[in-house]
Amino acid sequence: MEEALLPDFPVVPTFYILPKVHKDPRCPPGRPIVSGIGGLCEPACRFVDFYLQRCVESLPSFVKDTTDVLRRFDGLTLEDDMWLVTCDVESLYTSIDHSHGMRAAQFFLNMTNLSTELIQFILNLLQFIPTHNYFVFKDRPFLQLQGTAMGASCAPSYANLFLGLWERDTVLDTPGHGSVILWLRYIDDVLFIWQGSTSQLEQFLNLLNVNTLNIKLTWKFSQTNIDFLDLQITKSEDGTVCTVIFRKTTATNALLHFASSHPPKLKSSIPTGQFLRARRICSDDDIFHRQAKDLERRFKNRGYPSKDIARGYSRALKEDRSNLLARPPKKHTSSTDSCPRFITKFNSNWREINQIFRKHWPVLLTDKDLQHQLTPYPSITWRKSQTLSDALCSSHYIPPRDNPFSKNSKGPPWGCFPCGNCSACHNIIRTKEFLNAKGDKTFKIVHHITCNTEAVIYHMSCPCGLIYIGMTTRPFKIRIQEHVRDIKNAAKCADPQLLKTVPKHFLDAHKCNPKGLTVRGIDRVYSGAKKYLVSQQ
Repeated sequence: MEEALLPDFPVVPTFYILPKVHKDPRCPPGRPIVSGIGGLCEPACRFVDFYLQRCVESLPSFVKDTTDVLRRFDGLTLEDDMWLVTCDVESLYTSIDHSHGMRAAQFFLNMTNLSTELIQFILNLLQFIPTHNYFVFKDRPFLQLQGTAMGASCAPSYANLFLGLWERDTVLDTPGHGSVILWLRYIDDVLFIWQGSTSQLEQFLNLLNVNTLNIKLTWKFSQTNIDFLDLQITKSEDGTVCTVIFRKTTATNALLHFASSHPPKLKSSIPTGQFLRARRICSDDDIFHRQAKDLERRFKNRGYPSKDIARGYSRALKEDRSNLLARPPKKHTSSTDSCPRFITKFNSNWREINQIFRKHWPVLLTDKDLQHQLTPYPSITWRKSQTLSDALCSSHYIPPRDNPFSKNSKGPPWGCFPCGNCSACHNIIRTKEFLNAKGDKTFKIVHHITCNTEAVIYHMSCPCGLIYIGMTTRPFKIRIQEHVRDIKNAAKCADPQLLKTVPKHFLDAHKCNPKGLTVRGIDRVYSGAKKYLVSQQ
């Protein structure tokens, strides 16, 4: 199992910021994200998240999404002395101490029916993941010492369980908890109903901030209306709860423009989805019609045809809100799941590709062995095409080129190659793999390395079979030439004990003859990490 969780070719995660334009300018300008896709811990993160998510869903305060919140508030009546309160945990992901996070995960995993061996394996992985969150930022490598990376797939579940144990151990024991009528939480956003005076409420909230878990809450409360996720929750005159779509004051019209290069079916379905969302959230028909007018204006500003807008509006009018709230989420299963699919990047020739498949699909249906496995129409799946952002943003990872002569090649071929134009070439072995010291295991070289490559880790062997592993931040050929020169000059050294490892061995065993010295690059360091290594030498 351990080998299955190791990526074949891990990449270096990158640190970046997601701007928070709606926050106070005095606050940090954005959310710190570590892009760990393809990183060393990504498979392990997904494995751990699969089991942690089950624990999260069993928490009493857990809400899955906006619809789940609406279900919990549906039919609820607020009395005169009840308050709507929202709390936000500041910098949750980066504030979690490893020991407290592990304790929370272990507590809730022990409440499941998983085997002891599997629980211990999950905990071992979970102990490794947060303590090995390394990334590159401004040309330098860093290691996160506290908290978990906001970007790791298991981070939301990990943070959820951390706060779940805090709720169980701290919130339930805080004086005044008996006045909490309903307590809901979506990761670090808390919504609860308080019954009592404002002074008692403020005392309760202040006590929650007194803890040893590095948890600090900010809060808002009101008897009339409060904002939570994308909901604005309002108390009407008779005490019933009304809901409407909430949009921040800094929100822009970010609906996908109709002129964008996306599949037409995708664009034409967006109005229907947005009108159904408004129908689900708006608790009153009059409120829905006002929201629908606003949606219509926003869609027209983004170039959507009137027929698509009208279709979405009429579809939402036919739906009953109670049915939308009670309807379980769609499971994406169909008869086409077992059918072969053609998967390609979306492009401007999508219509022609569809026509070709539809025209020749009946040929496959005439096959006796295939006709029972195929659907009447082909299943074509479009992947996202390269965007301007993809073209402009550099990566620490250079993919291999399987065919050097193919115009669709993704990069240079992997392996170690002589450049053919320097004195070090006759010492370099052209190869794509290397053996370990015992000679019983083969490793692939997952970089393109030549005589001119910088920041190389190399494997050097002599005619008698001894192996030397070295590293250089300069061009590879310069280091090889230095080794050869040191071997030739070893006999001139007055005190052989002062010689370095390689020339001393060649003096003792090979009479300072560098013939038979073979070198291959086996790894290299990219981008900022290389610059950092140079600066440290």
